[in-house]
Amino acid sequence: MKMYWDDPRRYVWSLLEGLIYGDNSYGWDVLGPARNIQKIKRSAFVNYWRSQYVASNTIVVIAGNVSESTTFSKVESVFSGLRTGKYAKEPPMKKVILGPRVRIFEKNTDQSHVVIGALGYSLEHKDRLVADVLSTILGGYMSSRLWSDIRGKHGLAYHVHAEHQPYKHTGYFAAYAGVPHERREETIRRIIGHLEKIKKSGVTKEELSRAKENIKGRMAISLESSDEVATFLGTQEVLLGKIKTPDELKKRIEKITGEDIARVAKSLFQKDKVYLAIIGPHLKEEAYDGILRSI
Repeated sequence: MKMYWDDPRRYVWSLLEGLIYGDNSYGWDVLGPARNIQKIKRSAFVNYWRSQYVASNTIVVIAGNVSESTTFSKVESVFSGLRTGKYAKEPPMKKVILGPRVRIFEKNTDQSHVVIGALGYSLEHKDRLVADVLSTILGGYMSSRLWSDIRGKHGLAYHVHAEHQPYKHTGYFAAYAGVPHERREETIRRIIGHLEKIKKSGVTKEELSRAKENIKGRMAISLESSDEVATFLGTQEVLLGKIKTPDELKKRIEKITGEDIARVAKSLFQKDKVYLAIIGPHLKEEAYDGILRSI
């Protein structure tokens, strides 16, 4: 836990999620605060195991060169002893606190770590894949807008990227950069400038085509092994209760237009949906709050 807190490049993402989602499970640290770890007793683990690890809450995923009929019989044999009964469902999601909001974490780091985020889309939202393509155009690969400008042209950051993170009920869109302390504000303004430019002018046909091919290529690489295929299928079944094949997702990606990208950019990057998390020394929240309110 301390090792994670001591890695600002990772911890800044936890700050952002806490800022966006507040007292929802999406906004909590996975391990929780250290004081809770000390209080957990063996009985808590046993009770959780008994309440959640039941047959109706279990999914078995098998990918590989196997016989369907033989596999079913083996699964039934191995898992026939699982307890039956109901399991506790996840609590409903509370309303998020609208932005613009800023969270700073004072730390004497070698560089400042900046994440600008916005409320995004859930796994089942009709515009989820549009946001994925948008994030790729903005900062998903080395010829993307943020890489070309912030790293290539101005040398502000060694590492910069954008991503869309969809969850079951919600999601977020974010851009990250690790920058010299004295160039934090400049970097933030440049990221916002690129977001505003896409809102107003959209993207080129070449950018859209490259982003689509990049996503499809990464998907193909991520499914090269049986365990990765099992994870791809199992995650969908656990979270959504249904499965979309890679070919289905690729067809949806191909249908995305430049108009879709501009429309989603306008929907995402609104003043009341924008959040900023920063780790570094000598930070003043009010200075950055003013930048966000300029959107």
